[in-house]
Amino acid sequence: MQVEDLGQIQRPRFSEQCVRLMCAFIMHLFIHPELKQALSIMRFLKFTRKKQFFNGRFKNFLIALMKLFSGLYCEVILVLMISEVNSVSDIIKDFVALGFIVEIDNYFANNIYDKSLDQLLERFNEECEIEKYHGHRQMLFQLIKRKFKALFTKRTFSGQDIRETGHQAAAAHPSMNLELAKQESSEPQISRSRSCVVVETNQGSSEMKSNQELWSWWDIFTDCLISGVYFVLNELYVILYYYVFFLAVVILNQYFYDEDESS
Repeated sequence: MQVEDLGQIQRPRFSEQCVRLMCAFIMHLFIHPELKQALSIMRFLKFTRKKQFFNGRFKNFLIALMKLFSGLYCEVILVLMISEVNSVSDIIKDFVALGFIVEIDNYFANNIYDKSLDQLLERFNEECEIEKYHGHRQMLFQLIKRKFKALFTKRTFSGQDIRETGHQAAAAHPSMNLELAKQESSEPQISRSRSCVVVETNQGSSEMKSNQELWSWWDIFTDCLISGVYFVLNELYVILYYYVFFLAVVILNQYFYDEDESS
């Protein structure tokens, strides 16, 4: 009789766990795209350091922050709902309340949202600015790899060494004189093209310096604020994202463990 009573106690608990997990996963599927969109906007605003992308930057940052805070708030309530609530009716009430919160937040965010930001995002992705600014670790890795490769590779020949070896080979083989003459005649053209490239790079560097001088303290403050908030919220989002699945595994494991003990 005692075993049967324990079995009767465990059955509604399993139904509560199923309802709890089902509501949690459904709400997580609704919240996850909003968080991803808000994080993509924050990432875009973090990596935009050109004046052409600065229009409405702080406004869009506040909108993305609102979407992120509401999504993370719903995720926190979701975690509490999975771990603490024991009544099916309370679970359903929390689920409906969270759904209303998400929908109201999306309504306000979509009305305030700057539609021109979508075009800027497409243009920004086409110019691969995110990849260029996002690859700091790859650039550092390539630099370290290049340094180690330079330590263990043989000495490379300079241009003078190549010319000397070429003249020695031409003395041994007279048919190579024509090729050497062609190479020497093409060297002034190469030097001219290099000088043009140097002039263009100098002009580009002067333009970059002028653009950097145009930055105000407000731009620097917003840039630091966006970068810091993006880093913190991104890490918090990752922690909550995996913590929900961890709690689901713990709850199911606890149920089966209790079931084994009762039997």
